[in-house]
Amino acid sequence: MNVVYVMPLHFDDDSSIIGGGDRYAYGLAKAMAKKAETVLITFSDKNVTRLDDEVTIRYYKTLFCVGNIANPFSLGFLKYLKDADVIHCLQFRTIVTELSILYGALMKKKVFVTDLAGGTIFTLSSLLPVWRGVQAFLLISEYNRKLQPNLPVKTHIISGGVDQNLFCPGNEPRKKGLLYVGRIFPLKGIHDLIEALPGEVSLDVVGTSHDDAYIGRLKAISAGKKVRFHHGMSDGELIQKYQESLAVVLPSLVDGGFTTAMESLACGTPVIGTKVGSLPEIVDDGVTGLLVPPGDVGALGAKINWLIEHPERAREMGMRGREKILEVFTWDRVVDRCLAAYRAD
Repeated sequence: MNVVYVMPLHFDDDSSIIGGGDRYAYGLAKAMAKKAETVLITFSDKNVTRLDDEVTIRYYKTLFCVGNIANPFSLGFLKYLKDADVIHCLQFRTIVTELSILYGALMKKKVFVTDLAGGTIFTLSSLLPVWRGVQAFLLISEYNRKLQPNLPVKTHIISGGVDQNLFCPGNEPRKKGLLYVGRIFPLKGIHDLIEALPGEVSLDVVGTSHDDAYIGRLKAISAGKKVRFHHGMSDGELIQKYQESLAVVLPSLVDGGFTTAMESLACGTPVIGTKVGSLPEIVDDGVTGLLVPPGDVGALGAKINWLIEHPERAREMGMRGREKILEVFTWDRVVDRCLAAYRAD
């Protein structure tokens, strides 16, 4: 079986992959490559092909973006779909996904779509019934399914995954520090986290941003606090941060943090997050982490202080989180669910 994943994001071949959608596409493709011939197609400033373990990653040149960087326009990649048995698009409502669906329908290919909580309004589906060319939607959570109540095709929950051998607990004692990992923009609620941060507690903010004004705002409210910003990290550096931190905090105001939460729990690190989107399906409140209402700085600060004052409970939550990851959220389990869908639909 030849599986081609299409990820409509503009990847930078020279930097680390920090955003959850990026990491989901990369992790799934690498895991699938152990069981089927696999190619990951994504987009960049130039055409580049590289081999990463068993998976081939093909970067196609973005001609322009429609609306934002998450909606690149390109045509060159379509020629590579002709040898695919399965085309699996890892985004919803994007131009390249819809071009892939139309090509798949024309060439009688099996096409599947996963929604990674992105996309724009600038798509063909507002004018044409493009989704009739999809065999099934393979969704990451029940919340994700509820967002698409009227899909005209089958849906399956494949969940998310993490490499449990790579993301694992460390041997060194944990520091009294917190960690945020993800893209940096206002709806991620990082400003709420910095405002809630106790003065004696350190915070590492790891991620990329295209919003200089927001970065400036975050640095301004960080004055006098132990906040460090990191544009990117290697996987090794990031895993060390997970392993040494007391907790990962995901204060998002919208659906997000799905992949970061799984990676954190796989490292035995509890998560303090918001009760939005798919996150409550990963983080069990009081068991593997703590949940607060989005935008509630007071509640967020109280949970941070409580966890700092109860390090043994933090350790227990991390252990329970690791157990849950091994039961449900490994890439091997996600790949098996995908293969079952590919063969059945």
